[in-house]
Amino acid sequence: MLSNTTIDPLVINFPMLIQAFSRGRKSGSLLELTGVGTVTINTLALFRIFSELEIERSRRKFDPSSSYAKRWAAKEACSKALGIGLRMGISWKEMHVVNLKSGQPELIIEGKAKYFLEKMTPRGFSTKVSVSLTDDYPWAKAIVIIEGIA
Repeated sequence: MLSNTTIDPLVINFPMLIQAFSRGRKSGSLLELTGVGTVTINTLALFRIFSELEIERSRRKFDPSSSYAKRWAAKEACSKALGIGLRMGISWKEMHVVNLKSGQPELIIEGKAKYFLEKMTPRGFSTKVSVSLTDDYPWAKAIVIIEGIA
């Protein structure tokens, strides 16, 4: 897919301004606000943070930095909704945003992040992960809600 593609450095600003955080026994949610605009991120870092699908989709956008910022905010919000932040060996790429044909974002959780999702899920419950992304320059925002469903 992108193995032979070079990506120019992007200008993205990522101050992590947490607006609200709530984590209960049966659910977790977080709203994450991220800035768009001033920090250069190189190609190596880009591939460490974003999946190939996220990179491919963002590069096609009129404003790639806004797309990356929304996805970054979703990863931050998800890790905090899981109650772990980015520690305990969690990788950025274990949480990635894909879009359904309708354009609706969907958050995919894999690897150790999925282990923590399963660990926080009460016995007898399944989980539903919802994500909403928006931006209004200079801000990008993601809301991640993890619900326990009986």
